[in-house]
Amino acid sequence: MKKVIKYILNFLGFKITRIQKTEHDEGFYSELNKLNIVDIEKLTYFNSFINGMISDYQAKIIFVLCYFQTIKGDVLEIGSFKGKSTSYIFRAVKETKNGSLYVIDNFKGISGKEYLYGDFINEFLQNMKKIGNNKEINILNGDSKKMLKKIKNDSLRFIYIDGDHSYEGIKKDLYGCLPKLKNGGIIVLDDYFDGFPDLVKSVNEIIGELKNFSYLTFAHNLVIIKNIHNT
Repeated sequence: MKKVIKYILNFLGFKITRIQKTEHDEGFYSELNKLNIVDIEKLTYFNSFINGMISDYQAKIIFVLCYFQTIKGDVLEIGSFKGKSTSYIFRAVKETKNGSLYVIDNFKGISGKEYLYGDFINEFLQNMKKIGNNKEINILNGDSKKMLKKIKNDSLRFIYIDGDHSYEGIKKDLYGCLPKLKNGGIIVLDDYFDGFPDLVKSVNEIIGELKNFSYLTFAHNLVIIKNIHNT
């Protein structure tokens, strides 16, 4: 069929030329200057080969929040999957040279449904290598409750949580992260919307107990929790 269409178009005087795709390694800096200013749209294309459930819009906001933080500290992600959200957070940390990035995941998927995912640690590692990770990401492979013990208290400026969405799972992760958060730090929770009622119920119970925090939701399914104590 393709040959027939090509023959007809050539007969009519049209020339078919294959359009070359933009190379992945084209980069993500603005072409308007030589200051290495990140162009978020180009960064989105740069990371587009990575499969993930987070939208580009959400990922851009997460990048901006992490990129423009002024307090110093490390960054943590719980629930990386194949690395789509990680790719944005990694770039924010690398470009600002503000802290180290830690990721926690068992790289097997949801408990009880591992057969749907398989073991995707190797795909995650390959994806991170493609975006420029040179052993800069500290990977904590295992259960978040155990892995969080390896993170120092009062050391994190930014935390992104997209792990276990169950009532107990999110409670475990959020309570586990709170002592790690620096004054002025930010926690972003994924999937805070009515599609995950257990998650919403658990989060609402926790934030109802907290003091010296402020809250904001955006993109329909994310809530930001900012520690403003003594800042």
